[in-house]
Amino acid sequence: MTRQLLKKIEWQDVRSGSTYLYGSLLRIEEDGQAILDNERMAPGKPLANFLSRTNYQGNRFSPILPILEAGQTYDVVANLETIPENRYYIQIDFFNRQNETIQSKIFRVGEERFVCPEDTFSYQLTVRSAGCSRLTYRNVTLYHVTQEASEEISLPSASYQKENLPEELDFIRDLIHLEQ
Repeated sequence: MTRQLLKKIEWQDVRSGSTYLYGSLLRIEEDGQAILDNERMAPGKPLANFLSRTNYQGNRFSPILPILEAGQTYDVVANLETIPENRYYIQIDFFNRQNETIQSKIFRVGEERFVCPEDTFSYQLTVRSAGCSRLTYRNVTLYHVTQEASEEISLPSASYQKENLPEELDFIRDLIHLEQ
Protein backbone atom coordinates (compact mmCIF):
# COMPACT_ATOMS: atom_id res chain seq x y z
CA MET A 1 0.00 0.00 0.00
CA THR A 2 1.16 3.49 -0.75
CA ARG A 3 0.01 6.76 0.74
CA GLN A 4 -0.21 10.05 -1.10
CA LEU A 5 -0.47 13.26 0.91
CA LEU A 6 -3.75 15.04 0.16
CA LYS A 7 -3.79 17.86 2.68
CA LYS A 8 -2.15 18.97 5.90
CA ILE A 9 -4.97 20.70 7.75
CA GLU A 10 -3.67 23.52 9.89
CA TRP A 11 -5.65 25.76 12.22
CA GLN A 12 -5.00 29.10 10.57
CA ASP A 13 -7.86 31.32 11.58
CA VAL A 14 -10.89 31.66 13.81
CA ARG A 15 -14.38 31.88 12.33
CA SER A 16 -17.80 31.98 13.89
CA GLY A 17 -19.07 28.47 14.52
CA SER A 18 -15.76 26.76 13.74
CA THR A 19 -13.99 27.10 17.09
CA TYR A 20 -15.11 26.60 20.70
CA LEU A 21 -14.43 30.02 22.22
CA TYR A 22 -16.73 30.12 25.27
CA GLY A 23 -14.34 30.78 28.15
CA SER A 24 -11.38 29.66 26.03
CA LEU A 25 -7.99 31.21 25.48
CA LEU A 26 -6.74 30.50 21.96
CA ARG A 27 -3.23 31.29 20.75
CA ILE A 28 -2.05 30.62 17.21
CA GLU A 29 1.74 30.50 17.31
CA GLU A 30 4.12 31.60 14.56
CA ASP A 31 5.08 27.98 13.86
CA GLY A 32 1.44 27.23 12.98
CA GLN A 33 0.36 25.33 16.08
CA ALA A 34 -2.74 26.43 17.93
CA ILE A 35 -3.08 26.16 21.71
CA LEU A 36 -6.59 26.16 23.18
CA ASP A 37 -6.95 26.43 26.98
CA ASN A 38 -10.24 26.05 28.84
CA GLU A 39 -10.38 24.53 32.33
CA ARG A 40 -14.17 24.14 32.23
CA MET A 41 -14.66 22.67 28.78
CA ALA A 42 -17.33 19.97 28.74
CA PRO A 43 -16.55 16.60 27.12
CA GLY A 44 -17.96 16.18 23.63
CA LYS A 45 -17.73 19.85 22.70
CA PRO A 46 -16.39 20.57 19.20
CA LEU A 47 -13.04 22.34 19.52
CA ALA A 48 -12.34 22.91 15.83
CA ASN A 49 -14.44 22.27 12.74
CA PHE A 50 -13.13 22.01 9.14
CA LEU A 51 -15.38 21.85 6.06
CA SER A 52 -15.12 20.53 2.51
CA ARG A 53 -17.97 22.74 1.27
CA THR A 54 -18.83 26.30 2.25
CA ASN A 55 -21.06 29.15 1.19
CA TYR A 56 -18.43 31.68 0.19
CA GLN A 57 -20.95 34.41 -0.59
CA GLY A 58 -22.52 34.12 2.85
CA ASN A 59 -19.49 33.32 5.03
CA ARG A 60 -16.48 34.69 3.11
CA PHE A 61 -14.17 31.70 3.53
CA SER A 62 -13.16 28.84 1.27
CA PRO A 63 -13.28 25.14 2.10
CA ILE A 64 -10.21 23.81 3.90
CA LEU A 65 -10.72 20.09 3.27
CA PRO A 66 -9.92 18.42 -0.06
CA ILE A 67 -12.51 16.58 -2.14
CA LEU A 68 -12.67 12.85 -1.43
CA GLU A 69 -13.69 10.17 -3.93
CA ALA A 70 -16.44 7.76 -2.94
CA GLY A 71 -15.22 4.20 -2.40
CA GLN A 72 -11.57 5.26 -1.99
CA THR A 73 -9.48 4.54 1.12
CA TYR A 74 -7.95 7.34 3.20
CA ASP A 75 -5.81 7.71 6.31
CA VAL A 76 -6.30 10.48 8.84
CA VAL A 77 -3.29 11.22 11.05
CA ALA A 78 -3.73 13.54 14.04
CA ASN A 79 -0.76 15.50 15.34
CA LEU A 80 -2.42 16.78 18.53
CA GLU A 81 -1.66 16.78 22.22
CA THR A 82 -4.01 17.30 25.13
CA ILE A 83 -3.84 17.71 28.88
CA PRO A 84 -4.74 15.17 30.28
CA GLU A 85 -3.11 13.00 27.64
CA ASN A 86 -5.15 11.60 24.71
CA ARG A 87 -8.39 13.32 25.69
CA TYR A 88 -9.74 14.13 22.23
CA TYR A 89 -11.39 12.39 19.32
CA ILE A 90 -11.96 13.17 15.66
CA GLN A 91 -15.37 12.90 14.06
CA ILE A 92 -15.87 12.86 10.29
CA ASP A 93 -19.43 13.37 9.03
CA PHE A 94 -20.31 12.59 5.41
CA PHE A 95 -23.24 14.34 3.69
CA ASN A 96 -25.21 13.74 0.50
CA ARG A 97 -26.37 16.45 -1.95
CA GLN A 98 -29.36 17.28 0.27
CA ASN A 99 -26.95 17.89 3.18
CA GLU A 100 -28.27 14.83 5.03
CA THR A 101 -25.78 12.86 7.10
CA ILE A 102 -25.14 9.53 5.40
CA GLN A 103 -22.40 8.32 7.74
CA SER A 104 -20.35 9.43 10.75
CA LYS A 105 -17.01 8.00 11.80
CA ILE A 106 -15.33 8.60 15.14
CA PHE A 107 -11.60 8.11 15.52
CA ARG A 108 -9.67 7.99 18.71
CA VAL A 109 -6.06 9.05 19.08
CA GLY A 110 -3.41 8.80 16.37
CA GLU A 111 -3.93 7.31 12.94
CA GLU A 112 -7.03 5.71 11.46
CA ARG A 113 -8.11 4.41 8.05
CA PHE A 114 -11.54 4.87 6.48
CA VAL A 115 -13.36 4.40 3.19
CA CYS A 116 -15.32 7.34 1.82
CA PRO A 117 -18.99 6.23 1.55
CA GLU A 118 -20.88 6.15 -1.73
CA ASP A 119 -23.07 9.21 -2.47
CA THR A 120 -20.74 11.52 -0.51
CA PHE A 121 -21.09 15.11 -1.69
CA SER A 122 -19.35 16.89 1.19
CA TYR A 123 -17.91 16.14 4.61
CA GLN A 124 -16.66 17.85 7.74
CA LEU A 125 -13.89 16.98 10.16
CA THR A 126 -14.40 17.96 13.80
CA VAL A 127 -11.89 17.73 16.65
CA ARG A 128 -13.84 17.15 19.87
CA SER A 129 -12.96 17.26 23.54
CA ALA A 130 -12.99 14.06 25.54
CA GLY A 131 -12.38 15.81 28.84
CA CYS A 132 -9.27 17.85 28.04
CA SER A 133 -8.40 21.22 29.52
CA ARG A 134 -5.71 22.08 26.95
CA LEU A 135 -5.38 21.19 23.28
CA THR A 136 -2.20 21.74 21.29
CA TYR A 137 -3.16 21.41 17.63
CA ARG A 138 -0.28 21.05 15.19
CA ASN A 139 -2.11 19.54 12.22
CA VAL A 140 -4.32 16.76 10.96
CA THR A 141 -3.10 15.11 7.77
CA LEU A 142 -5.19 13.33 5.15
CA TYR A 143 -3.62 10.69 2.89
CA HIS A 144 -5.06 8.82 -0.08
CA VAL A 145 -4.23 5.10 0.20
CA THR A 146 -3.79 3.05 -2.95
CA GLN A 147 -3.43 -0.68 -3.27
CA GLU A 148 -0.40 -1.72 -5.27
CA ALA A 149 -0.87 -4.39 -7.88
CA SER A 150 0.87 -7.53 -6.66
CA GLU A 151 1.04 -9.15 -10.07
CA GLU A 152 1.55 -7.76 -13.51
CA ILE A 153 -1.24 -8.53 -15.90
CA SER A 154 0.02 -10.22 -19.02
CA LEU A 155 -2.15 -10.40 -22.08
CA PRO A 156 -1.71 -13.23 -24.51
CA SER A 157 -0.04 -12.13 -27.70
CA ALA A 158 -1.95 -12.70 -30.88
CA SER A 159 -0.27 -13.42 -34.15
CA TYR A 160 -1.98 -14.27 -37.38
CA GLN A 161 -0.92 -15.98 -40.54
CA LYS A 162 -1.47 -13.93 -43.66
CA GLU A 163 -3.99 -16.43 -44.99
CA ASN A 164 -6.11 -16.65 -41.81
CA LEU A 165 -6.46 -12.93 -40.90
CA PRO A 166 -10.11 -12.35 -39.89
CA GLU A 167 -12.17 -10.07 -42.15
CA GLU A 168 -12.87 -7.69 -39.25
CA LEU A 169 -9.16 -6.80 -39.17
CA ASP A 170 -8.79 -5.94 -42.87
CA PHE A 171 -9.09 -2.20 -42.22
CA ILE A 172 -6.01 -2.31 -39.93
CA ARG A 173 -4.04 -4.92 -41.93
CA ASP A 174 -1.06 -2.57 -42.28
CA LEU A 175 -0.81 -2.06 -38.51
CA ILE A 176 -0.80 -5.73 -37.57
CA HIS A 177 2.41 -7.72 -37.52
CA LEU A 178 1.80 -10.71 -39.74
CA GLU A 179 3.92 -13.81 -39.53
CA GLN A 180 5.28 -14.88 -42.89
